[in-house]
Amino acid sequence: MATIRELHGRNNNPDLRHWKSRKFYSIFDAAMLTCGIDPLIFGGLPQDDILDLLRTETPVNWKWVLMIVKSMAEGICTGDIKSQEIHVNKSNYNDEWTEKREQTDLNLSDSRGINYVLTMISRKEHFNFLLKEGFLDGNQPAIQQHQQEIKSVEVLALPAPKYTTPAMECLYEVSESFWAVYDPEGKEPPPKREMIRAWLRENGHKWGVTTGRMIDAIDLIARHPSVRSGK
Repeated sequence: MATIRELHGRNNNPDLRHWKSRKFYSIFDAAMLTCGIDPLIFGGLPQDDILDLLRTETPVNWKWVLMIVKSMAEGICTGDIKSQEIHVNKSNYNDEWTEKREQTDLNLSDSRGINYVLTMISRKEHFNFLLKEGFLDGNQPAIQQHQQEIKSVEVLALPAPKYTTPAMECLYEVSESFWAVYDPEGKEPPPKREMIRAWLRENGHKWGVTTGRMIDAIDLIARHPSVRSGK
């Protein structure tokens, strides 16, 4: 098994630090980042076009990308890799479409239809996959090897495994998206409660936040203390 260090070395150690801020990405993105390919090169393209470009232009590590996305699709369908949003390609004689699915409803046979562009995983799940499959292994313990990989190629800034829940990840997303830049001493008003709750109603299902009670709790906990206290 090749390591991240080896895969990136084959591709002249590209600078992919601009991906550090992403908390979730598609399994196509994850596979390409693992192999030292910037997914932005293929941004906006549908799955079949990306597959065709990989096979015809044969960039460095392209075979690894194809095998990694297939392996991740299998892991998602067997439950070994948790995914917040899964899309499966469907077709009949007249039409083609994608269908959103719940992970508990999938089995291994569904892996052939997983949409690599729309199906999302977290950085933590990506890290666990890399660790399990040996991409971080070497002559040193896996975690130490991983730290050296990040220091060497500065690619993903994958966090060390830590306890979390989907709701906690949703809370962090709200905090980063709405409150990280808020200045209570500044002139800009705080984010409106209605706006945050509307965002949670639209996006919260990615983390299993689907009830009004959960939405209210996340909105309240993330809210800046100065706003909660009425200052």
